Amino acid sequence: MTAYVVTNEAEACLPLHRHEDARIIVVLEGEVHESDLSGKRVFRKGEILFRPPFCAHANAPSGARSSFLRLSVSRKYWLDYVRRHGWRGMRGRLDFKSRDQRALLHAKSGGDGVLSLLVEDDGSPDGNWEEAGVARHSSLHALAASNGLEPYQLTRRFQQRYGLTPSAWRREWRLRRALALLAEGCVLADIAVECGFSDQSHLSREVKRATGMAPAAFQRFACD
Repeated sequence: MTAYVVTNEAEACLPLHRHEDARIIVVLEGEVHESDLSGKRVFRKGEILFRPPFCAHANAPSGARSSFLRLSVSRKYWLDYVRRHGWRGMRGRLDFKSRDQRALLHAKSGGDGVLSLLVEDDGSPDGNWEEAGVARHSSLHALAASNGLEPYQLTRRFQQRYGLTPSAWRREWRLRRALALLAEGCVLADIAVECGFSDQSHLSREVKRATGMAPAAFQRFACD
């Protein structure tokens, strides 16, 4: 698949899910609503979203007609990207009035060319108490207590902002960090400690669940 236009009539409301391929979304009309580690976000006409493979995200209906162009990104280009930026999304903007930028959408390189327009980090913690705390604390009660909240209050506020429970957010954050370190060639035992997994077996199960590959196989795949 090089390019595929999707309308909101064809795109169902999807819960948290993953794709095996790297994708770029260019909004052509209306809005695209998504949620992941960065929270609930709206992408409007001309905006670009790049998502590396295996990054969990959810789609929500926009409530109005919308369409977007879905472009594939070659393995060479997305591997280079994640080695420089980690396993996180990026966003940018396409100027539909620019002949050069319009030409990118029709080039055989497709998403590889559009990738160069991405300028804004879209997936790293931004210093908010929810993100900084949920990655640091080992339990919901500890996180809630550190912010003077009851666990149910914390969970409700967190879901309102991110569309994810704190535990789901933490699992995804740990996984993306682990994938980035695997792509850098780090040792499995060190990754488990760095990312807060209970042991190497726990890390292996999570990587296999998300990617279908054991950590060693994924590392070979990402480091080739």
